[in-house]
Amino acid sequence: MEELATKRQLYALWLITHQDWRGKGLTKQQASDMIREASRKSIRKAEAESDVKQIISEAIEAGLKAARDARPKPMVVVTHQNMADDSSPIERAEFVSEGPCGFASVHISYSTPENRRFINAGKKLGLIAGRDGKPENAVFHKADRGFMHWVSAGGQSLARKEAYADAFAKVLVDKARLKVTVRSRLD
Repeated sequence: MEELATKRQLYALWLITHQDWRGKGLTKQQASDMIREASRKSIRKAEAESDVKQIISEAIEAGLKAARDARPKPMVVVTHQNMADDSSPIERAEFVSEGPCGFASVHISYSTPENRRFINAGKKLGLIAGRDGKPENAVFHKADRGFMHWVSAGGQSLARKEAYADAFAKVLVDKARLKVTVRSRLD
């Protein structure tokens, strides 16, 4: 007959599982296996959190590079004497080198197990804000049915903001296999 688990093993299991294992006939070998498996899970969890931090960092870098490298299509904004008649004489014309103004964002929902793991690890690291909006300097904030990364890079240029959001999302999809949505709109 195998020896029963030691008090030290039972205490370690209680700390890990939050369950009282005394008097349940657990052997030394079973307790050792359970402690080893819990340690592996703990290491995998720590690695996953480290991965989330690295992935978000890479996504930000890719987004900033894409926004910097984007080539917005310039436009000319004109004001006619009669605003309802495009054939009326032009009163004023302005050249806008950065093209149309707008907004862009990247959204993550709880829709897949990968997304849920990523969001939970990001919350623990302070990279994803909780319901209370804290921490304020988080990369993602609570939004409708998930979390949103608001693109602030690229000035007012819609093209630069969309380039950032697309590159940011691509990293999340490629590196973490997340399901994300990119949204943008004209201002």
